[in-house]
Amino acid sequence: MMEALVGKIGYRPADPEKELADLRLKKAEYDRNEPLALKRDSLQIEVQKLKSEITAESMELEKVKAAIDELAYDEKLHREIQQTYNMRVSERTSLVERIAGLKAELDRARKDKEKCEEELRQLLEKEREKARVERFVKILQNIRDSFHKDGIQRLIRARSRPLLERLTRDFLERFNLEFSDVQIDDDYNISVAGPAGLQSIDQIGGGERVALAISLRLAIARVLSERVETIIMDEPTTHLDEERRRELVNILNSFFREGGRIIPQIIVITHHHEIEDAADIIYNVSKREGFSIVKLGGS
Repeated sequence: MMEALVGKIGYRPADPEKELADLRLKKAEYDRNEPLALKRDSLQIEVQKLKSEITAESMELEKVKAAIDELAYDEKLHREIQQTYNMRVSERTSLVERIAGLKAELDRARKDKEKCEEELRQLLEKEREKARVERFVKILQNIRDSFHKDGIQRLIRARSRPLLERLTRDFLERFNLEFSDVQIDDDYNISVAGPAGLQSIDQIGGGERVALAISLRLAIARVLSERVETIIMDEPTTHLDEERRRELVNILNSFFREGGRIIPQIIVITHHHEIEDAADIIYNVSKREGFSIVKLGGS
């Protein structure tokens, strides 16, 4: 068997076991490299293809270099242009922000303008109103000047004074006082003629002053209106004694009933019950716990 193997391989191994181990290692390496060996042709084709692509890219690069040379490219100039471009971009950004700010200011200015226009419109309206008021005040001033105490007022007083004296005297006579005359001067100072002679208001008694005041007010009302519809008297019996209060009741009765009611309605506010005799309707007012209670007389 060994002899046959030696004849086949052509020599006799000195150490067969060792050579067998080496052969096995070589066989393993062969097995590993066999796939690469099988790909050798395809790899050569791939390498040839890559060489062709490199050659084509090199030619294209040369063309680009030639084009760059034709453009006279200057790297320093390029950097300067790039810097200029960057500056312009920055300036543009600043301008955009500035424009936005200006638009905001414009909006505010437009609103301020509208507000000012509205205020101006209101001021113009107030100015026109002021002019109208001034014209009206001027008219009122002219009327006031015309009706000054030395103007039309004086004329009216002069013309109405005799009638006022007569009516006051007529009403005063109803109080049954010892006055024979009533005199009113140009300044409407009032005097009465009686047993003590001519006296001013300050020289007569309190009850006589009340009677004179009532007579004068009734006379003024009669002068101002042909027919006096209503008279309101607040505490007319102040300073009047009981007899004078009774006389006032008689006067009020005569005002109501003589000649078809000389004065249709008189409202009298008083604490003296004698006046009730001249009243058609009586209202009693009292205060309870801080509230005013009003009741119809007799209820």
